[in-house]
Amino acid sequence: MPVSAGILLMRNASTAPEVLLLRSAVGWGWGVPKGHQIISEQCLDAALREIFEETGLTMDQFELVEGFREMVAYRSRSNRNKTVAFFLGRLSDSNAKINLSSEHSAYIWTNQKEAISLVNIGTIKNLIKQAFAYCRRYKALRAITV
Repeated sequence: MPVSAGILLMRNASTAPEVLLLRSAVGWGWGVPKGHQIISEQCLDAALREIFEETGLTMDQFELVEGFREMVAYRSRSNRNKTVAFFLGRLSDSNAKINLSSEHSAYIWTNQKEAISLVNIGTIKNLIKQAFAYCRRYKALRAITV
C-alpha cells in the first residue's frame, strides 16, 4: 500500500489555536495538506513538498513540532486503502499567505471543534484531536496556548 505524507499546520489566533483545513476542488470535502510520496522520497520530504505544492508555504514560514508523527489509515472515497504519515507544524510567520493549488477550492483556519465538524474522515478527526491534545500535554507549541 503506497504511503502518503502531510503536515497538520496550526497557528495561534486571538481566542484559540487554529488548524489549517483545505477544501477539495472535486467535492471531497475538507482535509489537511497531504499527498503521495514520490519513489525514493522520504516521508518528511514528501510532507514538506506537499505543503508547499498545496499552500505555497515554505519552511521559513512554519516550524515542525518535534516528537509528533502519526500514521493514519483510512479508505478513500474511491474505495482505496490509504496510509498517511502526518507531522505537526506551527505557523511562525504571521504574515504568511496561503496560495492554493488547483487541487483545492478554499482554505480555512479554524478551531478544534469546528475542524472536527468540517472533516468527514473519522481518522482525520482523530488526528486533529491528537494534535491539540499533544500541544496541551507537552506544551509543544510554545506560541500557541491550548
